Amino acid sequence: MIRLLLVVMLALSSLQVLAAGAPDGLFVKLDRASDVIDISRHLAFYEDPSSNLNIYQIKRRWPDIGSKTIPLKAYNFGFTDSTYWFHTRVENVSSPNDQWVIEGLYPIIDEMELFVVRAAGPIERQIAGDSVPFHRRARDHHNINFDLTLNRGESVDLYFRVKTSGAVQMRTKLWSLDSFSHADHQERFVLGLFYGLLIAMLIFSFLIFLSIRDTNYLWYSGYIFNYGILQSSLNGLSFEHLWPDSPWWNNRAVAVLIASGMFFVLGFSRSFLALKANAPVLNRTFLAMMGVFALAAVAPMISPSYAPVIRFNSFFAVLAATLVMFAGGVCLYRNYRPARFFMLAWTALLAGMLLYLFKTFGVLPANV
Repeated sequence: MIRLLLVVMLALSSLQVLAAGAPDGLFVKLDRASDVIDISRHLAFYEDPSSNLNIYQIKRRWPDIGSKTIPLKAYNFGFTDSTYWFHTRVENVSSPNDQWVIEGLYPIIDEMELFVVRAAGPIERQIAGDSVPFHRRARDHHNINFDLTLNRGESVDLYFRVKTSGAVQMRTKLWSLDSFSHADHQERFVLGLFYGLLIAMLIFSFLIFLSIRDTNYLWYSGYIFNYGILQSSLNGLSFEHLWPDSPWWNNRAVAVLIASGMFFVLGFSRSFLALKANAPVLNRTFLAMMGVFALAAVAPMISPSYAPVIRFNSFFAVLAATLVMFAGGVCLYRNYRPARFFMLAWTALLAGMLLYLFKTFGVLPANV
């Protein structure tokens, strides 16, 4: 009898998993110790190449179409024209917290919709993204975020719909409200230090240029200014503080700033390495690439389709960063003394640039 009962219980458990359409590892359970949970590895996904399915069709068909394997890391599908759907079930087993925040850690997704499906009542919908007006967000925060009310003993199904011209990356966290507020306070402090240092470097470099009229410092000042705006756009701060009422520009700003940033990188490198004297062929190549990036900076604002422009600019940024490192190596090989300092100072930055771009193309995983 005991064996029979065990077999029946196992069968019922298997049927329950099959009915849900996903293994237990894709579900999230909240207890008293739950303050923040990385739900990236608890998401099932479905790719919708046609982008025609709605939440009611997805909900009805999910047991058949949703992925069944537990992801080893956050999803990163790179550039794609498809719409992606993600699902998880969250159950508040014993947590006294009933107010939660869902945070998307990739702020430059064009549109992310959250559909909350409860046992009773209508489906709740929220939307955010870098092409959605900033005031549509649940909270004034640089990352995409949604509110979730979940009382003890209650469970909900969460469906995310993601459509973007850039890369689809799904690093996502679920926070209790108090923990989210505390983490945001700490993050703002660190970001303040970071951007404060950039501003100090910008002012210092520009004052040196005014003092000694060395064009290296003018190129460098232009690069730092551009880099600061680009970085703040990548982490959503520009949308929050500089142009919250301009989603059209915000959606295109990253592509523009990547191109203009690489224009300044190439200009500074060409000037600092004295390529006209040390490597004339590379000098002409740099000038040609600078012309390409000047046009590429304008293209996002006049092109009817944004997707190919951001992909083109990102791909050429990889080529440009590689070219700069190659030029530094050539000048170092030819015993041009300033090339030592250039390679020492810029290799880490350019390598980081390449890592970020490879991550954007889906070659590398999306992680810290």
